[in-house]
Amino acid sequence: MKVRHTFLFEEGFWVATGEYFDSVGRPVALEGTARITHGKGLWKSRGVMRLASQGGADIENNFDIRPFEGRDHTGWTSMNPALGRLTGLFVIVDDTIVSTISSEDGRFSGIECLQKVSDFHYRTRGFIFKGDEKVSSWAADLVRKTEGMH
Repeated sequence: MKVRHTFLFEEGFWVATGEYFDSVGRPVALEGTARITHGKGLWKSRGVMRLASQGGADIENNFDIRPFEGRDHTGWTSMNPALGRLTGLFVIVDDTIVSTISSEDGRFSGIECLQKVSDFHYRTRGFIFKGDEKVSSWAADLVRKTEGMH
């Protein structure tokens, strides 16, 4: 049975809560938002993740996404203030959107998996490495909200 995905595929405002793990696995509470918009020939995901430690450090996640256009995969680019220009692929695998992550300079790489729980709930797990050294990982829930769409 083909799963109909709502994250990325529909415009919406999502709220994230969960845990961020540093390079040695210390957990820190995270919260954040992601706003998905669709333009002609380009989708955008504009988001921020706030960490409870270090006075609430913000991690920006701003993706430019090529529409899937009937395929089960597409490419994306992002400018990340900490990691530089990132590129990757989103691939639909049943109930999960898998994302590869690579920095333009080849120093950083990672994977994120977004598993659909319902039309309004996704569970995300992911990690980033610099070479063979872990930078961070995360486990969070994304819940779609109706407010915040102004």
